Amino acid sequence: MINEFFSGIKYFFKGLGLITSPGLKRFVLFPAIISFTILALVLGFAFYQFDDLLAWLLPNESVLSDWPKWIEWLAKIVLNALRILLYALFAILSLIATSFSYTILANLIASPFNGRLSEKTEDIYYGEKPIIDTESSIFKEILPAIFHEIRKILYFLKLLIPLVILSVIPVINVIAAPLWFAFGAWVLAVEYCDFPAGNHKISFKELKAKLANKRALSLGFGASASVFTMIPILNFFVMPAAVIGATLLWKENHQVINNIETDTKKHTAAIENNTDEATNVVERTRDL
Repeated sequence: MINEFFSGIKYFFKGLGLITSPGLKRFVLFPAIISFTILALVLGFAFYQFDDLLAWLLPNESVLSDWPKWIEWLAKIVLNALRILLYALFAILSLIATSFSYTILANLIASPFNGRLSEKTEDIYYGEKPIIDTESSIFKEILPAIFHEIRKILYFLKLLIPLVILSVIPVINVIAAPLWFAFGAWVLAVEYCDFPAGNHKISFKELKAKLANKRALSLGFGASASVFTMIPILNFFVMPAAVIGATLLWKENHQVINNIETDTKKHTAAIENNTDEATNVVERTRDL
């Protein structure tokens, strides 16, 4: 179980090391550029409004001209220091808010691209393409992918509500912290493994069952992604790394049985063909 947990962590770091690989970069960069542009516009507007807020909150320097010179000089120093402090505080809070909101925004925007990123990973590293319609335009997949993301969010909310209730019950809530972390790990494991599973037309119900079958592996992968998600700046790379890592995890752990079944069927068919040929040879020999 412990080995499986650490194997899940390794899959995340494998994905992290492959985000700049040829053939994958475009699926990483395009949604990142869109998300950064949106956040930059929002932050620019927020700083503009914050400047107006400070002008309204802090006294105007023209008011100080009626004061004695030494008081005016001292007041300007205090006001400038306060303005710098407030700007720095606002910048730090904006950075934290941006880091966390980026993950949500990027997941929504990049959801159709992530399916293609997973598909391309499988094609490059395993020489196999999933059974999805790769000829359709990626833009036709945007709305269905976003609606699917919303369905997943509703599933996560079902798990979240009991956890919130547990967190406010005295005494029992001491176990809430590890449960919150486990919940976050499970959410990310489901979120990112859904892309390779979806490419192979695996239903959401079957996906959850397969991940639960190897829960330690799934939680190890989700835990590493969860930790990186909480680190500002570094969390910008979590999503593409997790999609690639989840594809490797899914391909090497949850499709093994399918591959064995396929190989068995091929082997059985080959034996049957050989048997038929041998029978035909025997019948011809008798005729002679």
